[in-house]
Amino acid sequence: MKAYAKINLLLEVIGKRENNYHDLCMINCSIDLFDEIFIESDSFFSFQIISELAHETENLPVDEKNLAVKALNKFCSLEGKEPNYKVILHKRIPIGAGLAGGSTDAAAVLNLLGKNQKSLSEIALSLGADIPFCLNGKPAVVRGIGEILEPFKIKSQLNFLIVNPGFSVSTKKIFEAFNLQHKNKKSRSEDLKRSLETGDIAAVGKLLHNDLEPITSKLYPEVIRALDAIRSTNPLGAIMSGSGPTVFGLYESKGAAESACKKLNGNFPIVMVAASVIPQEEL
Repeated sequence: MKAYAKINLLLEVIGKRENNYHDLCMINCSIDLFDEIFIESDSFFSFQIISELAHETENLPVDEKNLAVKALNKFCSLEGKEPNYKVILHKRIPIGAGLAGGSTDAAAVLNLLGKNQKSLSEIALSLGADIPFCLNGKPAVVRGIGEILEPFKIKSQLNFLIVNPGFSVSTKKIFEAFNLQHKNKKSRSEDLKRSLETGDIAAVGKLLHNDLEPITSKLYPEVIRALDAIRSTNPLGAIMSGSGPTVFGLYESKGAAESACKKLNGNFPIVMVAASVIPQEEL
């Protein structure tokens, strides 16, 4: 099963709960960068990673620190059975990159093991804020701590240039450094959702926003360099995804994104063209 990466077209921090979790308003979409998960019953548990990210292989855990393993164990525990499965993860999505790589792997495991979407959604939320979205990957406004999803249809395919500076960022560290004074004063969610629904890509570019971007950029100046590089190629808009460090630019066409990719290729560890995708509708 393909496990698609996610980017945030919008990430607004709305408030902070007593348990220190942050209430968010996000607009997410899946892109055609994906890991692949293979699962089959076995007499014992095994977990193998085949990585195309050679420099990150040593950072990929094969125990419960890996969300895919955690999801499998949680599902089996609730079903009252042993986690006797052979799992193979073909890894392409950079880790700790703001692309929900771990979350989408966990969601794929849940989708492969179970059919009851309500039950899977509850397990997903208990494991991480991005996993409920990744269960189906359709474009959505995501609120709360990830538990409230409002799917909608994007009229036009979105074409991106993805740039990753080559290091991981701790989401926890970024949120701990976030001050609510940094939050966007007026939400852009309704305007951005409407622009996506009507296919006004130019407006979408202007409305892209991430409240966490100033925090990550201050801690990791390489993010600023990556954003400046993308902006030098004249995208419709450019922001950071998630807590970073991956940044992306939105372009009016695939050709424009490919042209920008040629200009920046070799300047950063990962420079690639990607497009929005709706997993269930992909042939």
